[in-house]
Amino acid sequence: RFRDLAVDGGLEAADATEYSFERLDAGGRVVGAAQTMTATQIEHGDLAAGAFHGLQLRTRRGDGDWSRSTQVYFYLHEDGRAQLVRVDRAS
Repeated sequence: RFRDLAVDGGLEAADATEYSFERLDAGGRVVGAAQTMTATQIEHGDLAAGAFHGLQLRTRRGDGDWSRSTQVYFYLHEDGRAQLVRVDRAS
């Protein structure tokens, strides 16, 4: 789960926002196709526990362009907890 601070702060409407994510391998390379969603929760049921994973996220408001990407790396513990390890924002 992640938070969209612009939506949380009332600056943007949740119903006019889309999110795109791509899974990343440990080296930061995209694995698989991009997926688009309207919620801020990504299911990780098929990711291996006890391993590092990454996601590349983008946001689109209304009919606008996709945002620059944010890459998030995390460790998925055996008990299902995801521990944030690193965040990179494209400039």
